Amino acid sequence: MKFQPRKSQSALFESLESRKLFSTVMPAVVHPAATGSPTETASASIVATQLTSTTYQYAVTVTDTAAGPATKSNQVGTFWYAWVPGFDYLDTAPLSVSAPAGWTDQIVHAGPGDGYSVQWVASSNAIQAGRSLSGFDFISTDTPAQVFGKSNFYPTTNVDTAFVYAGAPETDAGFSLVPATSVATAPAPVQTPPASSTPVAKETASASIVAKQLTSTTFRYSITLKNTSHGKANLANQIGTFWYAWVPDEDFLDTAPLTVSAPKGWTDKITNVGSSDGFAVQFVTKSKFLKAGKSLTGFTFTSTDTPSQVFGDSKFYPTTPVNTSFVYSGAPFSDTGFAITKMHTLIQKSHVSTGTTGTGGTGGTMPIY
Repeated sequence: MKFQPRKSQSALFESLESRKLFSTVMPAVVHPAATGSPTETASASIVATQLTSTTYQYAVTVTDTAAGPATKSNQVGTFWYAWVPGFDYLDTAPLSVSAPAGWTDQIVHAGPGDGYSVQWVASSNAIQAGRSLSGFDFISTDTPAQVFGKSNFYPTTNVDTAFVYAGAPETDAGFSLVPATSVATAPAPVQTPPASSTPVAKETASASIVAKQLTSTTFRYSITLKNTSHGKANLANQIGTFWYAWVPDEDFLDTAPLTVSAPKGWTDKITNVGSSDGFAVQFVTKSKFLKAGKSLTGFTFTSTDTPSQVFGDSKFYPTTPVNTSFVYSGAPFSDTGFAITKMHTLIQKSHVSTGTTGTGGTGGTMPIY
C-alpha cells in the first residue's frame, strides 16, 4: 500500500482516511469530528528501559483524573500516544506494540514528512475515573533522548504529547496530556540458565509454523505448539515458556519482528543481546499452561524476513536453523528446558505474487522441504 497524502482538516480534527495504519488487528475507522467540551481528563507516566545496545522498551501507565463519579463520558476509552489531531511525533515506527487486556493497538503514520504514533482503543476495560492502567508498551530503536525530546518532524512539540478520548478516537473534543518521563536502570541481559541446581526438564514439545505473505515486503508467521510429554499431565511436564528462534545465549531471526501476538493468557517479548546477535520471541504464561498431549495456536509475528530466511539457517549462527526453539515447564530457566530442533514448515498461498509462494490461487498450503 502506498502512502496517501493527508486530506484537508479542520482546526482540531483530522480524517483517519489519509493515515496509514500498521495493524493486523483492526482496520482504520473514520469518526466524525465532535464538538463540545470533554469531561475526561488524564495523566500518564512513561518509563524507558534499555533492552539491548540498540533497542528500548517504553512502558506507559495512564490515570483517569476526572473528578466525580465514574461515567461513560469521563472514562478513557482511547489513548493516542505521540499524537495530536493532524500530527504524529515518533521518529520511527515501533518494532512492536502491546496493549492491556481489553484494548487493541495500531501504529499510525501519514506518509513522508510525518512521524509515527500509537493508538490504543478499548473494546472493554476502559479506564474509569480515579483509576490507572498499565500495559501500554512499545519497543523501539528510538532512544530516550529522542522519545522524551522534541519531535524531528514538528520541532516545537514534545514527542510524548498524547490525547485521550472517552470512547472511540475523535468521538468528543478529547484531552491532551504530556506524560511524566523516567529512565530505568536495566540489568545486563541474562540468557544463560542458573547453575547446576536447575531441575531436569520433563517436558517435550514439537511445533509447526505457517508463513503467509501480507504485502510485497511483509509476512505473517503463525506457530502451533504441541506438548508431546508422555504420561499424566502435571506441573513438571507442562509448558509455561515457548522461546522461539532461540537457545540459551543465541537469537536466530535476521531482524526484529514488526509485531508479535500471543495466545490468551500469555505475554510476549522480543529478545536480542547486541549487534552480533539475532532476534527471538519469548512467550510466557503464568496461568494458561500447555498441558501434556495438548496443542496451542496463537503464537504469531509479522516480519520483513522472508520464508527462505525464517525457514533457513541463521545468518548469525550459520549452522543452526532459525526455527530452533526452547520450552520450559514454567518461567524461563525454571528447568533445563527442551530444545525443538526441527519445525514443520508451510507457506500459505496468498494473492501477493512472489517466487516463493507459487503462482495464482488463494488458500491452501505448500510445504517447504
